Amino acid sequence: MSKNIKREQPEVSCRSISYLIGKAKDPQMKSMMEDDLLFKFKNILSIRSKSEIALKVLATYAPDKMRSIVEQANINHLDGHKNSYDVLILAIVPIEFITIKQYLNLKEEDNQELSFKNYRFWECDIYNNREKRNLRCLVTMIGDATNPRSAIATNSALSRFKFDLAILVGIAAGPKEETKLSDVIIANQIIDYENKRLEPDKIKNRPEPQSINSGLRKQVGFFITSDIIRDGAFAKAYREQEQSVVSSILPDREVGPEIKFAPILAGDKLLADGLTIESLIDQYHDKARAVEMEANGFVLACEDDNIPWLVFRGISDFGDPGKTGLKPYQANAAYSAILACKLFLENQYSQVSGDTF
Repeated sequence: MSKNIKREQPEVSCRSISYLIGKAKDPQMKSMMEDDLLFKFKNILSIRSKSEIALKVLATYAPDKMRSIVEQANINHLDGHKNSYDVLILAIVPIEFITIKQYLNLKEEDNQELSFKNYRFWECDIYNNREKRNLRCLVTMIGDATNPRSAIATNSALSRFKFDLAILVGIAAGPKEETKLSDVIIANQIIDYENKRLEPDKIKNRPEPQSINSGLRKQVGFFITSDIIRDGAFAKAYREQEQSVVSSILPDREVGPEIKFAPILAGDKLLADGLTIESLIDQYHDKARAVEMEANGFVLACEDDNIPWLVFRGISDFGDPGKTGLKPYQANAAYSAILACKLFLENQYSQVSGDTF
């Protein structure tokens, strides 16, 4: 009977091996570990991780007199890493970006030198409890709520900087019976609902789903079942900072937002008729919990560059005529989405390589 073998990430293996090499006394054992390190080092995708491990190895082999020089090296200041980051965080429209800047404490005057093709970028650190280090993040805004603009902005960022993960954070419409204001939908797949074949007597839907990396799927699965999220814990975390980040207070404050892991539908329509959102969910995926206009362009750009991606969407309306009256709560939905994103990066995320966990 075969068993599924969990493969350890090469970064983890190489860090462990580089430490053990320094302790090894037996020359033959040390040589075997060196060969193992060289083999696994080739499978590391992150340039940043490679540099961290290279510094550890150099410190191990450096003469005692010189070791302190290597140990004090800071890879953040190496020329080869000035354009390397762990995470790209993309907002779409100003209300989302303003809220994200407020929550992450990004100052308007900071990082103005980080600009490219008329996009401006802000740096921030988010401490990762799993890896015991700061994740270097770069934050920017697309500017327009369309899939083509999303693809262009994402491609511009990916062509200028190096990332291990890209995250789209923003607001979306949700089905009224299944979601509440400021619920967060983390996409397990993005479904483009615009592709169709028009025939004389009918229209054939040809959706193109894009699924998240299998390693990230597992991480999100553990995240939404963790103590910091379930049993009202996320709603409590939301309420603790709501008034310091946004001006409006949710009408159903006592209930509070939840996080759902579900398909998101992406197309080119701004929904406000109260009918289309339910029709799209019936046609394309009965478990879909958000409909929006940017994720498909974002995902295609990431897939083209082989960058793992995630989408966090806060529910700001229900795609019906009442959406205009709910505009004051768009900031709440954006805050809920970036809060969920930050909690994930802090407590569950670890770098994924290819399609492994």
